[in-house]
Amino acid sequence: MLKEWVTFTSTLLMAVYLIVALLVLLFATRKKAERFDRFCVTMTRGLETGKIAKLQDCIDISRGISGPIDDAQLTARVTQWLRQYLVKLISDQVSVSQSFKSSTAKDQISSFIREIEKSDPYARLPQAERGLVTDISRAIEEDNSVLAQSKAHDLAGLIEARAEHSAKLERSNRWSIPLAVIGLVVSVAFGMASLHW
Repeated sequence: MLKEWVTFTSTLLMAVYLIVALLVLLFATRKKAERFDRFCVTMTRGLETGKIAKLQDCIDISRGISGPIDDAQLTARVTQWLRQYLVKLISDQVSVSQSFKSSTAKDQISSFIREIEKSDPYARLPQAERGLVTDISRAIEEDNSVLAQSKAHDLAGLIEARAEHSAKLERSNRWSIPLAVIGLVVSVAFGMASLHW
């Protein structure tokens, strides 16, 4: 009797754990989509009314929607959201008022993206790589080939280390999902079998 209770309890706990994990994943995904949808609605209204006239307005809107976030992540997020918003505008997934032309909004969003890329062309890179690439660009502008070569060597080492780490993760993850599924199936099967006996 005790063995059956333990098996039933462990199966039940496993099921609860999986349900909670799925709910957390769904909640996080939905929250992310809701933030982007708020960004789109706010951008559309702001562009239509003329309240969004410069890039800083987009950054402030993103910061307000995202909450506390460091500047590098915010710049990357603004760039990503502006690109996604541009796709929605072009594919007519965003409805704009008749008095406002979506081509005007498209031009304005495109200019915001260009402005971000001009001021921070490496915003979407991880921090370490962004710093090295910025240093290389600065060294090239200053015609300092020794520093540029040194930073390029550092960047190559960093890329190599990340590639090795990525390959290692890929090898370990290759088996983790199938093993987790097999473990779940076996746990459920044994739990069901113990309830049957």
